[in-house]
Amino acid sequence: MSIVTNYGRKGATYMQDRIPPADSDTGDVWIKTDDRNVYARDSGGYVQITEYFRDFPGEGSRGVFIGGFDTNLVVALNIIDYIAFVTLSNAYDFGDTSIITYRNAATSNGIQDRGVYNISPYSDTEYITISTCENGLVFGTCGGDYMLKAATSNDSYQRGVFGGGYLAAGVYHDEIEYITINVVGSNGITFGDLSLARSNLGACSNAIRNTGVFGGGQTNGPVYRDEMDYITINTPSNAVYFDDLIVARSGLSGTSNGYNDRGIFAGGTDSTGIIEYINISSHSFSNDFGVLTLPRRGIGCSSNKNRQRAVFGGGYTGAVDTNIIDYITINNPNDAADFGDLTVTRGFLTGTSNA
Repeated sequence: MSIVTNYGRKGATYMQDRIPPADSDTGDVWIKTDDRNVYARDSGGYVQITEYFRDFPGEGSRGVFIGGFDTNLVVALNIIDYIAFVTLSNAYDFGDTSIITYRNAATSNGIQDRGVYNISPYSDTEYITISTCENGLVFGTCGGDYMLKAATSNDSYQRGVFGGGYLAAGVYHDEIEYITINVVGSNGITFGDLSLARSNLGACSNAIRNTGVFGGGQTNGPVYRDEMDYITINTPSNAVYFDDLIVARSGLSGTSNGYNDRGIFAGGTDSTGIIEYINISSHSFSNDFGVLTLPRRGIGCSSNKNRQRAVFGGGYTGAVDTNIIDYITINNPNDAADFGDLTVTRGFLTGTSNA
């Protein structure tokens, strides 16, 4: 890891929470996963050297935007873009997915740098190393040939979950599957079921605190839904009712500030571009946060977690696609502001980050 080089220290790197590594030597590095601080071992014990191991000189943590659909050309895309959260700017080319994909879902293991996404409308999954621009590589399979799923994870604890989806007219999916993000070849395993079969929903989590929330979506009709369900990510079981969104809608996207416990649901079929927030561990009602710069659905979104910035890229207004990226400060309810533009105008994409 770059942490060893950038701080002129040598030795092993440990990732664990709360208790310092027992069998460590001077020069070892400890990434304390419960509060995401980083420590180095000196002769007197562990000394904190940074708040977050991607806060080295340079671009910091990245968000990526994966796939999408150009409604003008009526074509799905294989584009991956990236941004550096710390700098307001246009997105940069990252690489390509191996197959065109849209209406897909993505998650990651956070600071351990691996993003995993499904190749919608197929069961294939691929992965990328987010800090290194590259094309997607084969990961495994998950969830059958469903599109319009949602995904989240428990971060550096390595479990990603994919839930919901849509196969054909009137065929909606309630199954949740899980993968082990740091194990290439980890195919989806049955986790449980959502409280309601639906597609086009959003998801978020409080990272290593292990609560994931699925919100909104649609059922046959379409009927737009306001239900939120929650799961304990490290314990396979059926989802349990959480509460309701302020506005029933589909095509929304979710993200969070990680361990700090605030979940965000943004955009969707609602015409106002509403952004809502929840306190994930309290299983409580949703609150008004603000609005996007442009109302739209099918947005790719991600955040740099405890650094409090979320970004929302692309989307479809109901008439045209957009290349807009906007951002919010997660712990400060307000309207979104302009961040920059994607490399290509598109909607129905997904996003994740290495934060």
